[in-house]
Amino acid sequence: MLVQVREQLAASKLDDSTAAERAALTAFYTERKAPVWVTVQGMTGRALHVMAEITQADDWGLSARDFALPTLPVGEVAPAALADAEIKLSVAVLKYARYARGGRLEPSQVSRNFDQKVSLRDPKVVLETVAGVDRPGGYLRALHPQHRQFELLRQALLKAHAGAALEKAAEEKLVRLPSGGPTLKLGVEHADVALLRQRLNVGAAAPEAEQRFDEPLRAAVIAFQRKRGLSADGIVGAGTRAALNGNDHTGPLFGSDEQRLIVNMERW
Repeated sequence: MLVQVREQLAASKLDDSTAAERAALTAFYTERKAPVWVTVQGMTGRALHVMAEITQADDWGLSARDFALPTLPVGEVAPAALADAEIKLSVAVLKYARYARGGRLEPSQVSRNFDQKVSLRDPKVVLETVAGVDRPGGYLRALHPQHRQFELLRQALLKAHAGAALEKAAEEKLVRLPSGGPTLKLGVEHADVALLRQRLNVGAAAPEAEQRFDEPLRAAVIAFQRKRGLSADGIVGAGTRAALNGNDHTGPLFGSDEQRLIVNMERW
């Protein structure tokens, strides 16, 4: 199988790797006598452990989607497929190690004021280390900044993720107004007004007033518009209707709380 790995390394461009990582992969697998991540039976326990850690990348201010992890079919697998999985996971491990050490971005590309020098691990040392431990995910985790400030930011990010999940669940239960409906404002009577009441949790003074846009409903619309950074005129036009339905793409001027946390984690 290692012959297949070496042949594929020689033939592949490995676009997801740096030049140093490609050289390290070639040197590492030239010296190896057995694969690290796969056997004829499939993925090793070491492979499953490190993949489980990489899938939690979002908890560390990274994005799990940035790392291509291998999958193998059930049953007998061709040597070429096993070799491909071996290489793919090693590439992902090296990329994660680089990102965890701050190599996702070049500091000077973010701002001229950032003159930090990134302290990356030698990629061949990374490969040799993960190949020599049973729980390589712990090694990757330890590559992140160990400062208390970084951990406080990470805990805040986890809370923000939990809050975003709750918001998403709540959004899925939203009462939505039909798109393309009329402008709703004080004094208007329309069936959409009843839906608007449900959306903003504003009851009517009487059952017969359910479809009438009154002053309490206008106040609730203004409050919603202010919260979303919209023009607070108390009128439900196309923009406010889209925001009520969760279809607007406006956000805080300087990004979301999660984005600010991730930026600060990246600086660490």
